[in-house]
Amino acid sequence: MVKPKLGLIFAILAVLILLLGTWVSYVTLERTYTLDLQSSLDLPFLLWFNYSLPRMTMAMLAGLALGVSTVLLQQITRNNLAADNTLAVSAGAQLSLLIATIFFPILLVAGASIVAFIGALIALLLVFVLVWHKLGNSLSIILSGMVISLYLFAISAILLLIYPEQTRGILVWAAGSLVQDSWLDSQVVFLQLAIALIVVAFLAKGFNMLSLDQTNALQLGVPVRTLRLVGMVLAAYLAAIIVAKVGMLGFIGIMASAIVRYASRQSFYTLLWATPLMSAVLLLITDLTLQLINHYLGWQIPTGAVTSLVGTPILLYLMCQHRANASQLMTQQHRRVQIKAKHLTLMLIALFGVGTIIMALSWDKGNLYLSQLLTLRLPSLVASISAGILLALAGLVLQRLSYNPLASPELLGISASVNLGIMASIILASATSYYAYMLGGIIGAVLCLALLLLFSWRNKVQPEKIILLGISIAALYDAANRIFLATNDFRAYTLLQITSGSTYHLILIHAIVLLALAVLALVLVLFWYKWLRLLALRTTIAQAVGLSLKLTNTCFILFAAIITAIATLNIGAISFVGLIAPHAARALGYVHPRGQTIATVIITIAVMSLSYLASINLIYPYTLPVGLMSTLIGGLYFAYLVRKL
Repeated sequence: MVKPKLGLIFAILAVLILLLGTWVSYVTLERTYTLDLQSSLDLPFLLWFNYSLPRMTMAMLAGLALGVSTVLLQQITRNNLAADNTLAVSAGAQLSLLIATIFFPILLVAGASIVAFIGALIALLLVFVLVWHKLGNSLSIILSGMVISLYLFAISAILLLIYPEQTRGILVWAAGSLVQDSWLDSQVVFLQLAIALIVVAFLAKGFNMLSLDQTNALQLGVPVRTLRLVGMVLAAYLAAIIVAKVGMLGFIGIMASAIVRYASRQSFYTLLWATPLMSAVLLLITDLTLQLINHYLGWQIPTGAVTSLVGTPILLYLMCQHRANASQLMTQQHRRVQIKAKHLTLMLIALFGVGTIIMALSWDKGNLYLSQLLTLRLPSLVASISAGILLALAGLVLQRLSYNPLASPELLGISASVNLGIMASIILASATSYYAYMLGGIIGAVLCLALLLLFSWRNKVQPEKIILLGISIAALYDAANRIFLATNDFRAYTLLQITSGSTYHLILIHAIVLLALAVLALVLVLFWYKWLRLLALRTTIAQAVGLSLKLTNTCFILFAAIITAIATLNIGAISFVGLIAPHAARALGYVHPRGQTIATVIITIAVMSLSYLASINLIYPYTLPVGLMSTLIGGLYFAYLVRKL
């Protein structure tokens, strides 16, 4: 296959930039004259010079910085999937800026870039702490980075809910907006970027030596650890200065790196100059196109949302092409953790769950009577636990069906696919009823599961890749949702209300129906225990004993899709519950389907009751979504799992 010349690609993109830039300049000047402001002959030029040109310049500078950051991260990890988004660098910078905005606004006056840099560096160090003992396993590095990102985003969401007034102006910025009103930010970023580029150029020879095997590099006297540490600091700094000014711009560095690697020699020096330039060009083209869309359609779409939407398929392609080391997960899933007191441990978990439920229904910081507390809290508590049981049972079935101990509705993107299906039903079919939303959600979940299983069976993909695929689907939904909200379509707020996950509106009869569905799902899983046990024998043996794999897989796929859609539609996505409950049950020693199912339900009740208790007391008298609290609790366990891989 003949690769296209890199110079030809740049030439075509340069012509496209010239055309789009001229078009944007024309519509900007035209808009000025339309406002009947011809009395000031200099005003059209001033608006173009102080609005359009700074925005174009910022797009170029942001692309350059993120491109260099991506190249450095890929070089020090020797991983083509590494970038500021996949290694939690941008998420850490955003969270630190959010904390400073709420609690220490004086720090932003002293320097927002410094605050963002500290957060980005801490997040990157957390990722490397999780995987320092296995830096050769590149997919585990990305998995750790994306898990840290999910965790930091959950903390950010909690802060946004607790302090809505203080963070009102952050939402547009966080989505990745390149809008400028002067040259000030561009000048600051230019100086900051120039300093970093000088350091990178000075150390380029050393970074190039990191392409060698670590043993060979050490024999040649290369300070590998020092260079990696310096590279981490530089990459975090470059990402932080951009996040501090324009917010998060998803996957732009990965897109540029993929194009450059496809069209040229994959030497470090080529990547070092071509990737930042390609990143700047792509970001500028994207932003110019969005300015035209805003002018003609009135849609103010954040640039960061679009780059995430476009970059996610490229990330999936790179992930599919990437060859990783042999997975340890497949071997781990059949290991029994022998715990002599497993029944006693499970009993203690059950007692903890019961005690937490009693506290949630009786303990109050105010002066409400018990009857009032039961009326207010019982429906939402029952609904939360029921939805958690549904997702945990779906996770149990998926783990046994895919032979993947990290499978769950949340990490496989099924919950996000439910929301995508609801979005499609609203946009394409103008759905307005609960049952139409339910149908759209189930279709989305079934399609997602079918894609994941086909991807896994035909390509024999490792579990880590499946998890990355699911997380990418979740990122795809997040980008699509932000774009939908930016169109100002009133239906977007309907979608937001459906998927927000609030249990405030639930009444007792609704919660009882959800509990009945959870009990029914539990009975079905216990009834199917023979099928689940035979699935552990793998395909050949299971077929030899008479199990119809097509029928079994179809039933389990539909079952997992339906109960996930029901849970997501009622209280939104509950992250990590579908993962940690079945996995913890198996870790306790409950390997057989029946024992694992019962243990999974008990652990789920304990986790969800603790999440509910925290959600109603953390910012009393207000409440937080139970899903966010379960993310914080379950994320710690998942980080432990990644550490043990």
